[in-house]
Amino acid sequence: MINLSAPISIVWEITNNCNYKCPHCRAYKKFVKDDESIEYLIINELIESKVLLVNLSGGEPLLNPRIFKIAKRLFMENIYVVLSTNGYYYSKFRKEIIDAGIKFIQVSLDGKEELHDKFRGIKGAYDKAVEALLMAKEDGLRTQMNVTITSDNVNNLEWNYHKAKELGCDNV
Repeated sequence: MINLSAPISIVWEITNNCNYKCPHCRAYKKFVKDDESIEYLIINELIESKVLLVNLSGGEPLLNPRIFKIAKRLFMENIYVVLSTNGYYYSKFRKEIIDAGIKFIQVSLDGKEELHDKFRGIKGAYDKAVEALLMAKEDGLRTQMNVTITSDNVNNLEWNYHKAKELGCDNV
């Protein structure tokens, strides 16, 4: 039996803020200022606990102005950093994502264009998700298509599987 002093992996919601309006999520309802002092304490705890993997999530984690500082610090401590994003800001922060040591991104893509845009509450959300997954592959990152399963898309999951393969995703 292996005794662990800490979890192997952590999903850290580094912000509750988001630019989308997904009905299943509370993130977009009220903008809040993220607390830098708490972030510092969490980073130190993750390092001291020897956590192996941290998935930076949110809301939309790229809306936290310190995300790259956080990711870089974790990376410098040999913690594998994953980014879970809606994909909207990937092209804007492409270089910073790579420079921060992020090697794996997960992008939400729930179905075909009309379904995804409606579910995420933003026209063009589908195009941004696809673009982010393709760019990340070009950048040499591992990619994963995240799918929130609802009654609207449960009968279309085969589409997601084939789309993930078409985009070269490592996981779905």
